[in-house]
Amino acid sequence: MRKIRLRTKFLLSLLAISGGLTAATLFIVSYSVQKRVRASLREDLRNSVNTHESFERQRDFKLVHKNKYGQDYVPPSSPAYSHP
Repeated sequence: MRKIRLRTKFLLSLLAISGGLTAATLFIVSYSVQKRVRASLREDLRNSVNTHESFERQRDFKLVHKNKYGQDYVPPSSPAYSHP
C-alpha cells in the first residue's frame, strides 16, 4: 500500500474540517431563515384574517342598517353625511 505524505494528511483533515464547518453553518443559517420566514408568514396571515374579519363586520353592519332603515349607512365622519 502506498504511503500518504504528512502534508497531504494535514490538507485532507483541514479540508474535512472546513467542509464540516461550512455544512454546519449552512444548516444553522437555513434553519434560522426558515424560522423567521414562518414567523413572518404567521404574523401576516393573522393580520390578513383580522382585516378580513373587520371588513366582514363593517359589511354586516351596513347590511343590517340598510335592511332596518332602507338606506345605506353613511358614517357621520363621511363628507356625504348631511346633518339634519
